[in-house]
This record gives sequence, structure tokens and C-alpha cells, in this order.
Amino acid sequence: MVNRVNFKGKCTKDSHEKDKNIKVCKELTEQYGLYIARGKEAIKERRLRSLDAIRYQMLHQVRESLQVSRSWKEFENELSKAGIRLRFRYNTKTNGIEGISFTLAKENISSKIKHDISYSGKQLDSSLTLACICKKLGNPIAIVHEQARDMYDDARQEWYDTHNAYEVRDIDRVFSDFDLRFPWQAQARMYDAPQMCGNEQTLGQDFFDELYQVADDVSDIGKGAIQVGLTSLGAILFPPYQPAISAGGGGTSSKLGWGDDDKYKKKYSSRSRSFGRGRR
Repeated sequence: MVNRVNFKGKCTKDSHEKDKNIKVCKELTEQYGLYIARGKEAIKERRLRSLDAIRYQMLHQVRESLQVSRSWKEFENELSKAGIRLRFRYNTKTNGIEGISFTLAKENISSKIKHDISYSGKQLDSSLTLACICKKLGNPIAIVHEQARDMYDDARQEWYDTHNAYEVRDIDRVFSDFDLRFPWQAQARMYDAPQMCGNEQTLGQDFFDELYQVADDVSDIGKGAIQVGLTSLGAILFPPYQPAISAGGGGTSSKLGWGDDDKYKKKYSSRSRSFGRGRR
């Protein structure tokens, strides 16, 4: 109990008391050689119960999964081994990827918990935000763009192989510069993580209505935002490329490998193939 009114009848000022307390604590710590625990190491995990214990369990599992993963697909697979689902927060109004979350299925929790438990990457730890994870696994938009470019090159080669010498003179018109056709996606290579604001080149509502029906990794969370898994994120990011790639008669989002080199390999070993030489 503290009486803020002194013997002169004046009220003791308590403004900025939190900052003042922090300053005093730091001074006492330095004066007596004490140790200030940093971050999560200050937590005695053995004493945690219920949701706090689950949160730290998920923290360790996500960290370990990320440590051994070299691609988004590997990361998703490692998490699934621990019963954790990976989801991205996608804004259907801006075409922006706004964050990442992790969900532990109720089947993998104590029987006392009757629902799945979800935390955003930031809620688990500052090192598990979307931006931090992208520094290791890559920007999802840039990954899709590069794989679509490979499909585009293959479609270009296929078009060249199936047209005569006169027709292939128009190949640069039919298959114009890939990055100029998709400037926003091409710029993604400049950034470690997706730009949250997106580009407002959104897909129609019909697309998302169909996605809800066929995908099991999509959920509507309101205010124009949805949660999507890795497969559905690829299905959302790929459609702008489809018309360009289809000019050669091939290329689908199902070939997206999310950094898994065995998922999609170029048919041709070099990008420096010479086009327009004509066929006899």
C-alpha cells in the first residue's frame, strides 16, 4: 500500500513510472552484478501449463522444422510430422500476403483441449515472422515467378519447334520479355519477403468460390482475408501466368515445386538457347 499524498498535502507525481522503474532496475542490476535473462530463456518452461505450455512446444517444433528445411515444401512436410499446419494470411482485396501462422491439431493435444490451437509466427517468436522465414526459404512470389519463367521458356521452345521458319520470325511478339509482362512479380526478386500491400490485381470472386469448394487448406477469416496452405497459395499466385504459358500449349500450377528441385525441372539445360534460326 502506498500513500501518494505526502506530509505537505501534495500528491506525488507518478508520470512515466514504468520508464523510471526500468531505469532503476537496470542500475541495480549493474551495481550488484546481476544477470538479465534475454528473450525466451527467461521462461521456466517446466512450470508452464495449458496454452502457455502448448505455445512453447510449438515454438520448438517450428524452429526445429525450419532449421532442417531448405525449401517451403520441406518446411511444410517437417511441420506435418509434428502435427502442425502451415498457413499464410492472404488478402483477397489487395493480393497481398500479410503473414504466416501455425496450427496444432487438437488430436495432437491433451484431451482437455477441444479445438485446434493457432499462433501467428510473431506470437511464437520474433524470429518466426513471415519476413524472417522468407530470408531462409525465399519470397513465395519470387519463387512462383521463377518457376513460371521456366515454364514460359519451355512453352516458347515448344512453339518454336512446332512452327515453320517463316512463322518463327514472330516469336518475340508471341513470347515477349517475361519480366516486362509481369513487372510486379519480377520486382519480388528485390525483396526478401512479399510486400504486404500487394498490387491490387486481384482475382475474381468466382475464382475464390471455386477454390473454397476444391481445396481443403483454405478458410475465410473475414475482412477480405483468408488463410491458405502452400498448395492453394500456388493456385492463387499462378493464374496471371497461365495465358502466357498456354501460348505454347502447356504449363500448369500443379508443376509448382516451391523450391523442390525434383518437382519441376526444365526440359532444356540452358536459357541461352538461340531462337529464330528457322527449321527446314
